[in-house]
Amino acid sequence: MKNKLLLVFILFFTSCQIDKNNEKLQQLSINPDNICEVSSSEIAQSISIIPLETSDECLLGEICKICCLKNQIYISANSSIYIFDYKGKFIKKIYHKGNGPEEYIGLSDFQVTNSGNVLIFSDNNQKIYEYDSQDNCVNTIDLGFWALDMFLDNENLYFYLGNRMSEKGKYKIIQFSNGVKLNSFIKIDEKKAQYLNFLENCNFSKYKNTNYFYEYFCDTIYQISQDTIIKKYYFDFGDYKVPTRIFEKEYNDVREFVQSFDLENYAIGMNLFLETNENYFISYNLNRVSHYSIVNKTTNDVKNFVEIIENTKLQDFPIKSNYSFIDKNLLIYAIDNSEILDYSNSLSNDRKSELLNNISQDIEANPIIVIYELK
Repeated sequence: MKNKLLLVFILFFTSCQIDKNNEKLQQLSINPDNICEVSSSEIAQSISIIPLETSDECLLGEICKICCLKNQIYISANSSIYIFDYKGKFIKKIYHKGNGPEEYIGLSDFQVTNSGNVLIFSDNNQKIYEYDSQDNCVNTIDLGFWALDMFLDNENLYFYLGNRMSEKGKYKIIQFSNGVKLNSFIKIDEKKAQYLNFLENCNFSKYKNTNYFYEYFCDTIYQISQDTIIKKYYFDFGDYKVPTRIFEKEYNDVREFVQSFDLENYAIGMNLFLETNENYFISYNLNRVSHYSIVNKTTNDVKNFVEIIENTKLQDFPIKSNYSFIDKNLLIYAIDNSEILDYSNSLSNDRKSELLNNISQDIEANPIIVIYELK
């Protein structure tokens, strides 16, 4: 998985409308000191644990992204999209890498439409390729910019560029609809573009009809709509907040910036954000360890923990955030089968036998997918 850093800095606004009314910004306070144990049954209203089929045709390498739609799991790995059902049965693979007009040069990101078409973003030539259920390329879109993340909401496509400036990419977020550029949000600051360049895995989530945007180097969550972006939530880490003075200096590159302060003393790395019916759920890094926090929406009570104890079918296996992905409102994990097999050796014979009944005992098997719909 990609390492992610959270570093706070002042965002510069876009030519599109941004609501500057701070009364709409809700502060959520977190003291990461108090760590407790949290099980999956405490935080999830539905849990799916899916051992994936393993064969030469669907053997996965490093997983880059996971999406779920209509009881199917779409996984990006090996420059391909692998599709499984919710029982783990392999359905098919999409692979059209090449230099032809209907082939992608590289698979940088993907999304799945409501109709089941797969959109593949090729960062190498800055194009989108759309493939239907018969693997036909039915559409291409020339973007003209690089992007780190892509998010689909009905007909709207949102691209996150980070601080990667180009002639056509001078804003952090660019919105397309039906192949046409609609809006740009949050102008990239040229000075900070010199050093705030980090690989990022996920920058969007969804709660009901609300879309959220967040960055690893920002403690503010944005609500993004058709033509407006507003600051919605601000996470205050108290003494663990990165001081603003850090960002008032100039740096030549990322290394110089990171070496300018002690990362271990601050809460950094907004890895995940999800709003649920009952809670706000985030993940970040502290003392080089991934942390979770859940903030209750009614009471503002906070639970901090470093792992989720999977107590439904995996015999209390500790799930850590470095396995994680977000797809709209789902929290998804891909866990190496070998790690669970190693863990089984620490269990009593009865518990070990029950665990092994739920997974493959082949150390080279495809990973186990865990899908949480949080409370």
